[in-house]
Amino acid sequence: MRKDCDNHQSSFAARVACLVWLANTFFAAQFSFAEPREAKRTIRLWPTAVVASDPIRLGELCELSGFNAADERTLSQISVAEAPVSGGTRVVHLDLVRSVMSSAGMNMASIVIAGATQCEVSRPLSASSPSSDTAGLNSPGDQRSGRSSTDVGNSATVLRHAKTPPGATDLAKLSLRDAISRFFDAELTRFQATAEVTFDRTPSGVLDLCGPTFEFHIKRKSATPLGLVSIEAEVSTGGRVVQVVPMQIQVAMIRKVATARRAINQGAMIASADVELSTLTFHRTDDIGVDDLSELVGQRAKQMMTAGAVIEADMVEIAPVVTRGQLITLASESGGVRVVTAAKSTQEGKRGDTIRVRSDDDKHVEFDAVITGPGEGRLIGESTNNAQRTADAARSKK
Repeated sequence: MRKDCDNHQSSFAARVACLVWLANTFFAAQFSFAEPREAKRTIRLWPTAVVASDPIRLGELCELSGFNAADERTLSQISVAEAPVSGGTRVVHLDLVRSVMSSAGMNMASIVIAGATQCEVSRPLSASSPSSDTAGLNSPGDQRSGRSSTDVGNSATVLRHAKTPPGATDLAKLSLRDAISRFFDAELTRFQATAEVTFDRTPSGVLDLCGPTFEFHIKRKSATPLGLVSIEAEVSTGGRVVQVVPMQIQVAMIRKVATARRAINQGAMIASADVELSTLTFHRTDDIGVDDLSELVGQRAKQMMTAGAVIEADMVEIAPVVTRGQLITLASESGGVRVVTAAKSTQEGKRGDTIRVRSDDDKHVEFDAVITGPGEGRLIGESTNNAQRTADAARSKK
């Protein structure tokens, strides 16, 4: 082979090797120095919004996500513009939102702004206005077409404040905050409990909207009964939805439950002086205790209970009415003749239990008996005849 050809091939191979090295170096640098991306901080502008007072605040116009709690509270309170006059509307453009946030010192390069390009803000007429219940808010229509498909079946409840029955509580004056609390109160009725709702990140301007101008439709978006719960609140007026507000709120349950008034030893019989009802807050539904003291008094503790402890159903058991070694009265019937005798129980038992009992006259003879009450039992089956024969034999020896 010619020498110049060798040089040519060698030069080509060197160039290929160099390109491969550069490519590997580039990709290695990309993966070695890339840092995990933080969650995007997003402001999603709603197409419509409703305000009750002046000024318009950022939290009333959009949904904030990806921010820490402190930044979110600060952002939601930023004043964007003057609110429209009562019964009027005004449009807030996205450029104005950007400008206001930039003036507030926010780094716009790190924030994603999404959603609508403008928000039509409505302000209802005051409740004292004669036409407040039919005020025309220039809403662009129902926003429900963009709703998530994660609705939870039958848990949705509609609270219509305009339809208040005569003599009932004046629901027409309830705010959205009150409507949400009543929604969860209704859910917790089955536990004989009331709800404690905490609105950490929801703008107060939205929560303070109230009837009779507005009606509220509260719908669950998650199945979790307590703790962090996602909901969606529709705000309607004149039969039209003017705003849909997604929320994440903290829900706890307040109910009266049985607690130990003093320490109760394992195996002890529970007396009325040992227990009391206490009002407590729960964050789960699987540890809510017993709410009826009559279910505990007269029962036996299966474990040690300290003073103040919540008593749950599986911590007690039905107390035995017959103890082991106890002398009990046994009744038996055969051929219309009722015979009553005494015997000693070989085990403890509750009312209705079948236990073995030993003849009081002959400790080697045992029978089956059903416990009928404290210290009482009834012989069953063949035991009746055997007991009768044993009693007869004992009397004949005497």
